[in-house]
Amino acid sequence: MFDAIECPLYLNDAQLGVAVLGRDRAHEWPLLAQQLEAFIPLPRIHQRMKGRFWPDIVEYFRRLNSIDEFNDKLAKRITNAAPRRGLQRKGSK
Repeated sequence: MFDAIECPLYLNDAQLGVAVLGRDRAHEWPLLAQQLEAFIPLPRIHQRMKGRFWPDIVEYFRRLNSIDEFNDKLAKRITNAAPRRGLQRKGSK
């Protein structure tokens, strides 16, 4: 990944591939970006800067992979679930 000093604020898609996936998997970025766009749109490409704003990309992935959001969804599932009956032994009421 880029060092904080080396990292430009606006990265083009080739740079994003390296920053997000690493050099070995950077070639996967165009397809991944397309799939992510269908799910939740990525931060837009700034027309003058010819790239996406890096801090927004970082925030995008933090939200996409949010453990807090996952825990909120899990908590809702648990509280909305029908109560379960405990196991009963044969012959007990």
